[in-house]
This record gives sequence, C-alpha cells and structure tokens, in this order.
Amino acid sequence: MKISYFLLVFIALVAGPLYSQNPVTSGDHLLSEFVTETDLVKKEQLLNQITRQPDVGHKLLRIATQTSDIVTKWMSIRGIGFMKYGKAVPFLTESLGHKHPHVRANAARALGEMRAQSASYRLIDLLHRENDGGVIEQTSLALRMLGAKNAVPALERVAQHPSSQTRCWVLQAIGSLGAKRDIPFLAKYLYDSNDSVDMCAAQAIEEITGEDFGFPKQSGPMSPQQGIESARQWWEAKKTRFGNNE
Repeated sequence: MKISYFLLVFIALVAGPLYSQNPVTSGDHLLSEFVTETDLVKKEQLLNQITRQPDVGHKLLRIATQTSDIVTKWMSIRGIGFMKYGKAVPFLTESLGHKHPHVRANAARALGEMRAQSASYRLIDLLHRENDGGVIEQTSLALRMLGAKNAVPALERVAQHPSSQTRCWVLQAIGSLGAKRDIPFLAKYLYDSNDSVDMCAAQAIEEITGEDFGFPKQSGPMSPQQGIESARQWWEAKKTRFGNNE
C-alpha cells in the first residue's frame, strides 16, 4: 500500500529527527531552512525540530499564509495542528476550501487535533462536496476528534468511496459517532468486496453495540475472517430488530 504524505509527516513528528541537528539551532534558522528545503524527508525532519521550539506557532502560521509553495503550506499547517496554535483556526477553516487536496486534508486534520469545535459545521460541509479520498479520511478523523455526532449523515454519504482505505476511515468514524440506528447502514459493508472494509464495518458495529466478534486484541499480523464471519452471523440473527427487511 502506498504510504501517504500524512503518514510520513506523522512518523517524522512522533519519531523525532533521523539525522543529526545542532540542538542550539535557533527557531528562526530552522524555519528558514524549512522554507527553502525541497527534499521531503529533510523538510519533515526540520518540521519536527521546529515543533519542539517554543512560541513558533505564529511563525508557522505566517509561513502557511504567505508561501506559494504547496508542500511548505500543507506541512506548515500540519505543524500548526501538532502545536495546537489556536489563533490559526480562522486560517485553517478558510483553508478547507483550498484548491489543493493536501492543504484541505491537513487543515481538516489540524482543526481536529486542536479540538476546534467552531469548525465542525465547515468540516461537515466539506464532506458534502469532497471527492478526494485523502481529504475525506482526514476530515472523518477530525470529526471523530471533535465528537461531531451530527456528522453521521454526511459520513454515510461518502462511505461508498472507491478507495477501500477511505471506506474504512469513514466506517470507523461512523462507529465512533453513530448510534444503534446506524447499524443497518454499517451492516451493508460486512459484505464489501474488500476484507479490510468488512472488518472496519464489524468493528464499527462492535463500538456501537459493545459486542465482541472475536478480533484479536493484540497488534501484529492476523486474519480478520473469523471476526467478520461472526459479525455477519450476528447481523443475520439480529437484523429484524433493526427494521431491516432484506
């Protein structure tokens, strides 16, 4: 599976720098290097260094606002979200309408990380007009972070996305935000053509109902088929209680 820019940035932010960096390097010097660097990995490493500096949120915001370079813009936005710089919320909300999907996606993610409740309606509105899988994924995650239960209808609208990864992210969000009335919708995806989507649907139902379909709790390689089959059997036995006539 192709690793997205968002995962690469997350790894760089969490894991720390992978190359030596002078610990006394000033924040301004790091910011200057970050702006001019064109190698993506090095740029991520610089961003990691920057987000460890005090009081640079406003400087990242200025870069994100002024730069014409798309990579610098979306990575600056990612850093703003990591630092939870609250004064950037209006800019991030406006960025949900940017023409580039990486900017929209990272703005959505940042708003979620910052728990910007004021942006929830704009995030929901974004789902109503968005087709890019990466943007939908990050927006669904942001809405989960915000606990936006009113987002479920919009999430259901985008759940049929061609990307199996996107379908999974959306189903996970519905599992976190939905209620028992949403189970018939989730149950349709127990029979998806992709096993990962089947598993995401089953786990979303688990989250809402408290059922345990037997998926392994530990991390690492595992076969989801037994848990998926248990979820399907549960649904076949219970669906009449949910008003499903299929």
